[in-house]
Amino acid sequence: MAGRSLRGWMRDLHLYVGIAASPLVIVYALSTFVLNHPGWAWGAPRPAADRSVAISLGDTTQASSLALGREVLRQTGVSGEIMFVRREPEKNRLEIPVQRPGDKITIKVDLAAGRAIVSHERTSFWSRLVFLHKMPGPHVVDLRGNWLPVALWRWFADATALGVLFLTATGLYLWAALGAERRTGVLCLVAGLGVFGLLVAGIVL
Repeated sequence: MAGRSLRGWMRDLHLYVGIAASPLVIVYALSTFVLNHPGWAWGAPRPAADRSVAISLGDTTQASSLALGREVLRQTGVSGEIMFVRREPEKNRLEIPVQRPGDKITIKVDLAAGRAIVSHERTSFWSRLVFLHKMPGPHVVDLRGNWLPVALWRWFADATALGVLFLTATGLYLWAALGAERRTGVLCLVAGLGVFGLLVAGIVL
């Protein structure tokens, strides 16, 4: 009776965790096709539109990249994830790429003139999924997650990864508990391990 009760709990949790994780799993699954097949027609970005903004930053030599980037975004009215801050002291300029789902923005600041050129490019639906797939990512880790939605997305992505691990564990448990399905399950498990082994061998050897 206790075993049946545990199986019932596992079955229900397996179902509900799968439902909860499904939106993010779909995002990662669809964006994987875009990343693996960039030559397919996923939609071209719209032409960039430029605007000029007056800007005053004062002494930028002592400011951190994040603080400097946020101040530039505040003065230009731009929101999004700061990808990096490129300083060009010999030219007295800054370049700050900013991204958010659907938008790629590049801010080029002429410190001497006190002007910033904001170039705004709209991207396709598929590019938005790729942005979510890649964020926060391993690059420029000191800056990553500087936009609140990306910081929150990090935790949603972690929760989804844990959910997939939970689905794997509960799936194996439910398979082991259903005697009639064990032979088919063994075949599927062996096939999966075989494919995994071939991939590892191809990478390592």
